[in-house]
Amino acid sequence: MRGSCFPSDRYNIPAIRDYAFEILDAVNFDFGASHIEMIVAEDGPYLVEVNPRLVSAQIPHQMGYALERSVYADLINLHLGLPIKQLRDINPRWFSAIRWVVASRPGILESIRLPEHVDEAIRRVVLFKEAGDAVRPPIHNGDRIGYVIAVGDTQTAAEEIADRYVQETLVILK
Repeated sequence: MRGSCFPSDRYNIPAIRDYAFEILDAVNFDFGASHIEMIVAEDGPYLVEVNPRLVSAQIPHQMGYALERSVYADLINLHLGLPIKQLRDINPRWFSAIRWVVASRPGILESIRLPEHVDEAIRRVVLFKEAGDAVRPPIHNGDRIGYVIAVGDTQTAAEEIADRYVQETLVILK
């Protein structure tokens, strides 16, 4: 997996949204954040898991850049009983793509050279590994060296900007 995009124009979003609400109704979930994972197949979405929590890792940042608002602040305000403007019918302003920086082969990380010129659409760059760390091509999430989040007017534009940043990132191994 190279990364993800929020929102995605590759799927029938209304059908996925309806399925997600059916799942939440089935478990009587009516307050707070929920994390729903599903597989979208040709014949429709299938539930993998549902949990009463905010999605984790970088995805709240990815969503925040697309929505131009903090999902963390919205969740806190919800639990404080404060009004949250336009939460129900919120529409993303951008497509927000994450792409992972990974090693091409096993080795010891000597250094990482990030691109000198950074497109203004790059919103976030995070590195998990540092010089001296053992790295390898990704088998699980802990093998990722870092990530970049870029936004664009289209999904393709956001993905291309993030992909270009990763391609221009030099991972030097010993």
